[in-house]
Amino acid sequence: MPKPNAFLAKMEARYRRDMADRFAFALQMGMDAAALAANEVFGAGPKRCVAFCEAYNRIVNEIAAMTNEDADGDREIEYTKAKIDGALQRILGDAFHPWDERYGVRIEGKKK
Repeated sequence: MPKPNAFLAKMEARYRRDMADRFAFALQMGMDAAALAANEVFGAGPKRCVAFCEAYNRIVNEIAAMTNEDADGDREIEYTKAKIDGALQRILGDAFHPWDERYGVRIEGKKK
């Protein structure tokens, strides 16, 4: 068995940290944009924006947990897609667009 490459392990760890940092940054940017939009569209002030951001954070975590659980047995995450699409369709009505239109990429990151 070949000896583990310490340099490669260090580079992989750095890559994973960088990706986690970028992901956290994107999530925070999404929350910032959502709070600003809630204020602009609904006139939400501090109390309602805080409540909105707490709900946003909770729902993002619920979606992430559901996606991770679903992906264990189904790489295409069909259950997750159906649950989210069903909820959004009820909320958005005629303005609803299915998962594949909204995301435009597959879970593996390949363009359709």
